[in-house]
Amino acid sequence: MGTLRTLHAACLIVLIISGFALVHQISFTKAITPVTGIITSDTTWTKADSPYNLTGDVLVSNGATLTIEPGVTVFFNSYFMDVNGTLSAKGNETEKIVMSGSGKSYAGEWKGRLVFLSSSTGSVIEYAEITSTPEIIIGVYTSSLTIKNSRIGGTNSRAIVIIDCSPIIIGNVISDNGDSGVWIGERNSRPTIAGNTFVHNTVSGVTIDHGQPTIAGNNMTENGAGVTYKGWWGTDSVTIIDNIISKNRIGIHINPFAYGAYFTIKRNLIIGSDTGIIFSSWLASGAGYGDISNNTITRNTNGIIITLQVDLLVTQNNIVENANYSIRLDTAFDVNATYNWWGTTNTSLVNQHISDYYDDFRLGKVKFIPYLNESNPDAPLIPPDAEFPPFIFNVSMGTQIYSISAISNSTVSELDFNQTSKELKFNVEGTSGTTGFCNITFPASLMSGTFSVFIDGVLLVKNVDYTESYNGTHYAIRVSYNHSVHDIRITSTDLIPEFPSILVISVLMLGSCFGALFSKRKRRKVE
Repeated sequence: MGTLRTLHAACLIVLIISGFALVHQISFTKAITPVTGIITSDTTWTKADSPYNLTGDVLVSNGATLTIEPGVTVFFNSYFMDVNGTLSAKGNETEKIVMSGSGKSYAGEWKGRLVFLSSSTGSVIEYAEITSTPEIIIGVYTSSLTIKNSRIGGTNSRAIVIIDCSPIIIGNVISDNGDSGVWIGERNSRPTIAGNTFVHNTVSGVTIDHGQPTIAGNNMTENGAGVTYKGWWGTDSVTIIDNIISKNRIGIHINPFAYGAYFTIKRNLIIGSDTGIIFSSWLASGAGYGDISNNTITRNTNGIIITLQVDLLVTQNNIVENANYSIRLDTAFDVNATYNWWGTTNTSLVNQHISDYYDDFRLGKVKFIPYLNESNPDAPLIPPDAEFPPFIFNVSMGTQIYSISAISNSTVSELDFNQTSKELKFNVEGTSGTTGFCNITFPASLMSGTFSVFIDGVLLVKNVDYTESYNGTHYAIRVSYNHSVHDIRITSTDLIPEFPSILVISVLMLGSCFGALFSKRKRRKVE
């Protein structure tokens, strides 16, 4: 009898477990939700019903809001979505919204896979990963759009096209596109492009055909050009300020088509490109005028090349350590380049790195005297390690973007800043058996006070294991180590909040529970 009772109990347990397993299987097998047609009322695409699969083109009509929850996946396939109303696609750091498309859609040549029409208002894309090919990914025709903290790319064409409007594009990674990361057209376009990373865009990180955009605080690396500016209309202008432009074929390409086109290039670090800045035009006579000041143009093959008539003021820059020429003239027009730092106060050495009338009498003259006697401190710092171009990371806090630069012979990755604890952390990795270093520079407005530096959880000793310097606006901390994979953390100890007492009590109580449970199990085993 006892054996039979035991057998019944065992079978019951097996049935219960099987039932739970079946429920679990059913609960976590998600059906694909097909979508097509016109959305006329407020609609939410939920994580529970994800993924969503477009079986035809979709329109969010005027007055309707489509909300996409964190963690949702959307397959565009070969279809497109027009937004006449509002799209609220807000993921978060741990649950991104994923959108993908492939195959030719029929939105039109200048539209895209996801299109925000002129009547669209209040749309937001945040913490999304959007890939599509072969056409434009996002077409923007409305100023009432913010794209933030997202990854966008993978098309044979342009990732984002902005036509006659002024959206905000901030804190994104825009990469691996066959044309430009962002392309801007029409004279009334005034977008803000700030704090983004542009990498591996074949033509340019940002291309401006028309408009008056602000390009600020971006990291542009390994593109055809960091920024290309054409300026078809006399009212066109561009402000390129506080960017780090590194390892591109051309750092900044000014290619103006109108005499009134204006450009401001200030406080950029332009480093490691074939050409730092080039002025050229399809027009034989050239055009445009502008201000190049307070930049650091360094370690390029050529610093500045000028091939056309352009009204330039080149002043207060650090133009140093460029392999061939600091400035090369390929035009008969003179250039004013006074009050720059050339890396030396020896006039003959400065002359050796300038190509002008004195090398070819058909060319104009570069006027470089008087010059600065030392590096301009208002321009970006000249990186101390020539052979190691900087890793650039952007930290977004509200609408403010902070750029952090890491120069290292290691691979630097997974940089993260915790605002609450004022902690900056990142990983370094290199070949075992070699010595590594990392020189990380961050603005004092982001983190200040008394610093502590940890590597793999071990507190380092200042001036023994690491050094710290301050130039009035930025802190620089340099750490040395034996190569492997290391976790480095920098904290401002006077600003880290105390460990909450309620959490301490909770941890102790949890530990007590586990202790009691373990003790009880042990006694039963003994009995």
